[in-house]
Amino acid sequence: MDEVERDDKLSQLQQKILRLICTMNNVSYKTLMEKTTRDRVTILQSIESLIKRNYIQKQKTNPEYEKSKLIFKPTHLGKHVAWIDLGVPLEDIMKVEGDEEIVNYLEFIKDIRDPSQRKVLINPLSTFLTSLAAWTSKGRLEPNQKTNMIKEGLKKGLLELVQNKNYDAKNLLNERSITCLKKLFTPQEIREIRGFILQVRDNLTRTNERFLI
Repeated sequence: MDEVERDDKLSQLQQKILRLICTMNNVSYKTLMEKTTRDRVTILQSIESLIKRNYIQKQKTNPEYEKSKLIFKPTHLGKHVAWIDLGVPLEDIMKVEGDEEIVNYLEFIKDIRDPSQRKVLINPLSTFLTSLAAWTSKGRLEPNQKTNMIKEGLKKGLLELVQNKNYDAKNLLNERSITCLKKLFTPQEIREIRGFILQVRDNLTRTNERFLI
């Protein structure tokens, strides 16, 4: 039997449904019944509650056809709750976006296997869920906004990565990943990132030269 639903807490079934909808494409009643082994009526009750909370929304696969199959999509708030409150990995949520910038970025960092280093590079994507621009647009950001968020996040991630003794630049920047980088950023933006790296290097060198102890 499911937990009794409270206003401030989702039931175990509702949590599972929200996780599924945030990490899968084209989730239907059939999908949810198969993944949860619950009947349609029970699923419907949980779905209606999640819609009321504005965590998910329903869509018709063919809006012009009255009896078109219904699928469920997470709202911006629903993704945030799944990530922050339910602990769904950010990467799993962002993978299903189908967004070109996100796809290219995930391809760019594909060869980073170390979990702690990968987490540093995934963090830039958190701005897609937490920034004021994301909230005011309900996640429907302009392409230039998304690119700038990734660029600034990558710069911060690089600054943190180079402090890790196990960091290997060849894993991040190789022939395959550089091809992805060129799809993600313009030549001018790549020069900007490289300029940032050179500035950090020069500042560290000057600091080291003055560190006469």
